[in-house]
Amino acid sequence: MPSLIAAGLAKLPGRSVPVDENRKNLSLLMKGMQTFMDKAVYQAFFVGPATVLTAYQMLLTLTGKDLNESFPEGTWQFYVEFGIREDSGRHTFETVGFQQALAKEHLRLNAGDELACWVAASAWLLDRYHVLLANEWNEHMQLRHIEQMTGDRSIKNRWLKSRPYNISERK
Repeated sequence: MPSLIAAGLAKLPGRSVPVDENRKNLSLLMKGMQTFMDKAVYQAFFVGPATVLTAYQMLLTLTGKDLNESFPEGTWQFYVEFGIREDSGRHTFETVGFQQALAKEHLRLNAGDELACWVAASAWLLDRYHVLLANEWNEHMQLRHIEQMTGDRSIKNRWLKSRPYNISERK
């Protein structure tokens, strides 16, 4: 955007912008864009969710719920625990498995490289999530169909115990 504006100013008929003034204007424009982006990021990640949570709490109040009784440890504590309890439980296995795989392969990564691995894995998962869900659905439906055709209601449970990608419990 800054270069587009600068190019437009430079092409005005009869207008010649000195290089120093052009650099100064671009610098000011870039600072303004940075401030705008900072505000946009802040609003997207903090103001938006805070507004939704406030509206939810107002609805609770309107329905006659006591917020102090609903959130005895405080609303902030409730939402933090609610937000991380599921994810931490589900992803602990993957994190431990990643660290064990690094140790098994005698690899030592710095924090930046580990973060890059996690970002790449997350991008891969998000890109293929619909395929993973479709696979889960097909597996479920095929097992259900086989159970109905054979009359053997234990097929799904036996498959869940024996499938190669089952998450085993840590002992």
